[in-house]
Amino acid sequence: MISRLAPGGLQSILGLKPDLTVFGKYLGGREDIMAVYDPRSLKSLVHSGTFNNNALAMRVGYVGLSRIWAPEVAVAFNAFGDRFREDLQRVAKGTKMSVTGQGALNAIHFSDDGTTEITCVEDIEENWALKDLFYIEMMGDGFWLTEGEYSLDLGDTEE
Repeated sequence: MISRLAPGGLQSILGLKPDLTVFGKYLGGREDIMAVYDPRSLKSLVHSGTFNNNALAMRVGYVGLSRIWAPEVAVAFNAFGDRFREDLQRVAKGTKMSVTGQGALNAIHFSDDGTTEITCVEDIEENWALKDLFYIEMMGDGFWLTEGEYSLDLGDTEE
């Protein structure tokens, strides 16, 4: 997900220069590092994947990243996400809901005290009942959100 935060991913925002980058289904890196995967070399490493050597999938991926999800689209989309989060934060002020995120990645949190200063998971004690209620209400209104694996009520469990 962090690859969509900027044309160069979150690493470009933070000024990081990794040797190798893996983003879900694709990877990239410095030319000298990526050369180890060049199948023209007898010493090349194998990189397995669902769409490897599929010329159509590679072309579609190239077009998608160069013409559809072009750098200017990524920048505009994330600027929209930042404005959207700021609007949500403004309307949620004084409630038990808060919104965190960066660019197009946003998360909605619920706490009994309306915590808004959230920089890491330890900053908030989530009220999962409110979060689940919000999820169900949003579904009822036609908005399909990611519920999140940790919002499930597992009931009393023995350790």
